[in-house]
Amino acid sequence: MQIARPEVASITCRVERRWVMNFAAAVEDYSPCYYGIDGPPTVHPLYQSHLEWRMRRLLTAAIHVPREVRLRAVHSSQQLEIKRLLRVGETVRMCASTVGAEQGRSGVRLTTRFDLFDRGGQRISTAVAVAVYRDVELGCEPLEPPAVLFADDHSQAQRRTGRQQTLPLTRGAAHIYGECARIWNPIHSDPAVARRAGLPSTIMHGSGLLAMIVSNVISHECEGDPTRFQLTAARFRAPVELPQRPVLHVSVPRRGSRGDVVGFRLVREDGVDALDGAVVIEHE
Repeated sequence: MQIARPEVASITCRVERRWVMNFAAAVEDYSPCYYGIDGPPTVHPLYQSHLEWRMRRLLTAAIHVPREVRLRAVHSSQQLEIKRLLRVGETVRMCASTVGAEQGRSGVRLTTRFDLFDRGGQRISTAVAVAVYRDVELGCEPLEPPAVLFADDHSQAQRRTGRQQTLPLTRGAAHIYGECARIWNPIHSDPAVARRAGLPSTIMHGSGLLAMIVSNVISHECEGDPTRFQLTAARFRAPVELPQRPVLHVSVPRRGSRGDVVGFRLVREDGVDALDGAVVIEHE
């Protein structure tokens, strides 16, 4: 993989009612607010994931990453901070840039920053995502990624006693998420492609798992109010094969500098940590 200079790309799109509802269904969140029961549907805080996916494809094409290499990408970490939720019917612009490229043990770690703006140029959100291109060599000088957006120490929050809950994932969970959230990558739905990428079988999308966890926190710690969501940071530690019944561990909220910090950890059936991180919500 060759990255001579950081690449920048942008797209403009409209937030459509149909896809807002489909995204909520994709992460099995059936809260009435996402389906327009009493007014315009509320947009899920992680709805922009499909825009990030489109931007990542544009950027990897710009740096001439072959398709067979792109299919080896696995989500490694995600950070998202929002100023406000998106609104159905509005037009937004996303700008993205490659801000980091490093050689890791498993392959190339590519870091991308995504900034989302409204029509007036006001920032709506900022995200930083890392993808690992498995068994790929970085054929250029490394590009050091930026510091994390989320500086709060959430390790203590994860260790505090809280609640736990099983998240049943069916064999078709990745197919449903990939199509309804418009994030199609056959590594998640085609066993043959997954095996060629060095995986034993299809795995669930990291962004889908994180959205499910955010939904869970909003439901329990925010009394179902998604407007209290402020930011999240997650590390994807191990792939989650399907079907699967991982257990979600959620900490007792603790007061932080930006809001109440809720730590989480998702544990696979075999006891391996699949991902961990934190969600920050507005103080009660």
